[in-house]
Amino acid sequence: MTKRAPTLGYKAEARERVNLLILGGDMVAIDSYCGRIMEQYYDTFKFRIVEPCLSYAESLGLGTADLSKVEIIELET
Repeated sequence: MTKRAPTLGYKAEARERVNLLILGGDMVAIDSYCGRIMEQYYDTFKFRIVEPCLSYAESLGLGTADLSKVEIIELET
């Protein structure tokens, strides 16, 4: 989703290209990971836009935005 996520409501926009399913137990790490992916694929998206939200979530103890602190396993079919 690139606009109005996570629902397909009013003026929502979903784009095809990335085609990934991302799962995890740390929602902050997942958002951080997805932000990095979005930045790679969409030149209108900048990771710095979500950094304040990720920092706030970390301060609440909800997880970590530092991807070096989590194990990332990528599977291909």
